[in-house]
Amino acid sequence: MILPTNTNMTTYHTIDGATFTATDATDLMSQLRQASFNPEKDLRSYCRATARASKMQNGKAHRPWPSDALVADILTPRFPLGKTYATPGTLALGIDLASYMRRHHCGDWGDLEAEDKQANENSLKDGTRILSCYQVGGGKRIYIITEASRQSTCVLLPEEY
Repeated sequence: MILPTNTNMTTYHTIDGATFTATDATDLMSQLRQASFNPEKDLRSYCRATARASKMQNGKAHRPWPSDALVADILTPRFPLGKTYATPGTLALGIDLASYMRRHHCGDWGDLEAEDKQANENSLKDGTRILSCYQVGGGKRIYIITEASRQSTCVLLPEEY
């Protein structure tokens, strides 16, 4: 990964020994999600790394190992997906869509603005559609949309929206 030269860049070291250079903790969180900390593959490492990034952002202490209750909460589905679909464009990317579906299903809305994330939280109560957006590498993004009826969820590219 080539990072731009910027005097505002800071080097972060996660508990697991990984090093990331980022402009701030939010940028670090994006890199953690895109790099080696996939919650589907290694949830505890992801939790430790995000706890460390969170500490850097808000100065609060963290636990190096999340409790089992926290791990269970992170992996708890928050709404029904219904039937799942993927467009030909997303299938052509050749990536594992299951981890992104899991994140969406469990309420990790991905790369959305705060107001869009809040809209999703409201959607859990009022029954409107839910949208997530994830960076999948190579400058590509995918959307995952669960319909208001909760009868179907579709993974698609932004240009297919």
